[in-house]
Amino acid sequence: MWKRNRSRRPVLASERMGGSERPASSPAMARYKPIDTQPWFLPVDLAADLLPGTVEHALHHVREHAIDLTPFDVR
Repeated sequence: MWKRNRSRRPVLASERMGGSERPASSPAMARYKPIDTQPWFLPVDLAADLLPGTVEHALHHVREHAIDLTPFDVR
């Protein structure tokens, strides 16, 4: 059976299920932990981190040894 909401506030799930009402001292909102949103810059050594035999290793090798990138150094 649903309780009638006479106080114009949302009815808590615990109240609908027959539980006790929320104490007046408890906060109305959840207290979430703060999240650090600063970016993390991690050092990456592609020669050491890429496993030989993978597509990533092959692309790194082609980029470093087979493609001439000097036209992009003009700036």
